[in-house]
This record gives sequence, C-alpha cells and structure tokens, in this order.
Amino acid sequence: MDLVSDLTCHRCAGELVCAARVPHSFARADGHRVTGSRTVGLCPRCDRDSPAAAAVIAYFTAHGTARADTVGDLAVALRAWLTQSTVE
Repeated sequence: MDLVSDLTCHRCAGELVCAARVPHSFARADGHRVTGSRTVGLCPRCDRDSPAAAAVIAYFTAHGTARADTVGDLAVALRAWLTQSTVE
C-alpha cells in the first residue's frame, strides 16, 4: 500500500482514502504482451456505491489508519476492493 498524501482522485480531484499499486498486462495488436503496474485509488466520493470500496471506506472512517488489532478486517476488505478494481 502506498501513502496517498500527494495523490488525488483522477475522476474528481478529491482526496483518496488509500491507493494500491497493482500489476496489469495487455496484448498489443501485434500480439506482444505488455506488463506493468498501475496505481488504483479509492475515492470516498466516486467509489461510495461500490460495496467492496464501501467496506474499506468504512474501515478508515472508523479507525483513521490501519491498526494491529483490526488489520485482519482491513485485509479482507482490501482484498475484495482490489479484486474488484483489477477486473474493471
């Protein structure tokens, strides 16, 4: 997970709750596979209708930051959000 204090939402320019760098790949027209990574940001305004994002937003709203006693809950929520984000 990257710190996001210097990142803003690419859709609304608002503040992000968190961001993650995720791998991605695609095939060019000539068949060559290109791999890399992209940063996926979670915006409380733009992503609020996504159930997977809502769980992460709720976690950070309640706790402010990742906490050792609840990191398992955060991990489950992040996995669901990232799984959804990498499919879109």
